[in-house]
This record gives sequence, structure tokens and C-alpha cells, in this order.
Amino acid sequence: MSAPAAARIADGWRYEAPYDFFNPAADYEDFTNPERWPGVAQIAKVDGEVAGYFRSELAETADGSGITADITVGLAPELTDQGLGANFVISCLYRLRELHPEVSTVTASIPEFNIRALRVFEEAGFEVIGRQKQIANGAKLQVLLLSAHYLSSL
Repeated sequence: MSAPAAARIADGWRYEAPYDFFNPAADYEDFTNPERWPGVAQIAKVDGEVAGYFRSELAETADGSGITADITVGLAPELTDQGLGANFVISCLYRLRELHPEVSTVTASIPEFNIRALRVFEEAGFEVIGRQKQIANGAKLQVLLLSAHYLSSL
């Protein structure tokens, strides 16, 4: 991902309610400033246009047995609700494996109201492992914690 690509996403992507919570402009500085990006920040293009992105923060597992990657993904608003999500997440996992073959587990957190994202992640091999309250974009949310055993899910 480049700063200009991140700015194009933040300036142009607008999701309809209730998914407007995910509009990148809501957290513009974190989204567009490379110094605030996690360890992995990648974009996917289709016909030269940014179609999606994924970000991942890498950390050692709590028990020290491996590396976990916490991922965040986004598809361009015009590409949502077309059955592309699970394949996009799986493609992101393949790219993550290319970049960081040492990763053994992948996690994600999604707001509980985001049923379409839950369906996408479950189709991509994730399962719900818990729930927690979290503050994001100024809102207090119930969040689903998801996990996939990385190597066995691909």
C-alpha cells in the first residue's frame, strides 16, 4: 500500500448504513499515515483500480509457540454483496503466507452487527473464539473474535 492509494481509499470509499461505520475517512489519519500502519499493508487492484486492502499486525503467540497475524480487510463498496469476500480473504491469507511464512494463526475482530463479514470469514475458514467490548471510531461495540489455523486453512 502507498500513501496515495490509502488517501484515494479514504477519500473515495463510502459504505451505506449500517456499514458506514467502516468508512476509512472516519479514521483518516490512521488510515493514510504510513507511520501508523501495522507491519503488513497491501492493496489489491483490478484493472488498475484499488479493489481491496488488507493489513496485518504480527505478534508472538501468548504461549510462545508461534507467530499470530491479526488481519483487517476491506473491499471497495461497489464490490461488496457480490460473493467475492471469502475469496478475497483467502487471497489475502495466501499473500500473507508469501510475506510471512512463519505465521501459524490468523485472527480478526469484527463488530457483532456485521453479519456479512462473519459469513465471509467463516467461509474463509475462521471460527468465532470469543466476544469482547471494544471502542472503535468513537463507538462502543460488541466484537466477535475470530481465529483460523493459518497453515491448515490454506
